[in-house]
Amino acid sequence: MAVSDGQPTAHALPRRSRGPGIGMLRAAFTALEAIPPLGGRLAGRLFFRPNASRRRGLELPGVHAEKVGVEGIGIQVYSAGQGPAVLLVHGWESSSVRLAELANSLIKEGFRVITFDMPGHGRSAGRDTDIIAVSRIIAEICRQHGPFVAGVGHSFGGMCVALAASRGWVESALVLISTPATFDGLIEKFCSILGIGPRSKQVFVRGVERRLRMHGRLAELSPVNNLPPLEKKLLVVHDRHDQLVPVEDAKTLFEACPSVELELTDGLGHSALLRDSRVISRCVSFLKSATVDCHNGASKAGTPDRGK
Repeated sequence: MAVSDGQPTAHALPRRSRGPGIGMLRAAFTALEAIPPLGGRLAGRLFFRPNASRRRGLELPGVHAEKVGVEGIGIQVYSAGQGPAVLLVHGWESSSVRLAELANSLIKEGFRVITFDMPGHGRSAGRDTDIIAVSRIIAEICRQHGPFVAGVGHSFGGMCVALAASRGWVESALVLISTPATFDGLIEKFCSILGIGPRSKQVFVRGVERRLRMHGRLAELSPVNNLPPLEKKLLVVHDRHDQLVPVEDAKTLFEACPSVELELTDGLGHSALLRDSRVISRCVSFLKSATVDCHNGASKAGTPDRGK
């Protein structure tokens, strides 16, 4: 559900947007505009169902891998390290493997890392998923491994982490990397990429609301509406030239939260940030400082650093 974790992919930016596939889908949606119920149902299927993603497991020093059943679906969960627990959430059509470098650095700095593969991703079962389903998975993992002192999410994973924080499952700090600011913007871009016409779009949006049980309330799922209060710290990391999630989304988040720091990069695009040593160092330093400050009450005493 969301923006992809590498190339354009199914949940808002389909991987089918590469090569002839996108042209075929656009042609299909043009024809199906005459039959909106069919066009809307096809859009919903593409929106919630990822293409197959990587299946190899996450390799970390001392990693413990387990399958956790959540609503009948086997979810692959990984934990490693000792210390305060940090939740890491990957993006759409990705897996926890993409977060290995960041996880390693956090472990070396005295954190315990917990991450998982979403349904239909990595080594988890299932064929489709959505932000509400992922939030239930996070709730179960929090029950078993929490509380989480901090959460880090990339792209769609950032949307999930922001929602988790709004529900009290992340205590002190958030890092949102290449994260869309609004759920409506996600839908608009998805429809634009695939050439979904207004009549099919109307059916599609109603289907999304029905599946998520959020009739007329999709905006409540937007990170910009789920940002932490002053006592929690937030770091937003984004590349100025991200072709999948525009940098304007990062600026929207920056302007909406009083306790935000903004880190902008150049030339890393949407997902190379996760492998960049400077970005990883910035995230780790932020989490060390933010979690210590929050536990000492220092976040309530001073003015937040609003970055660059």
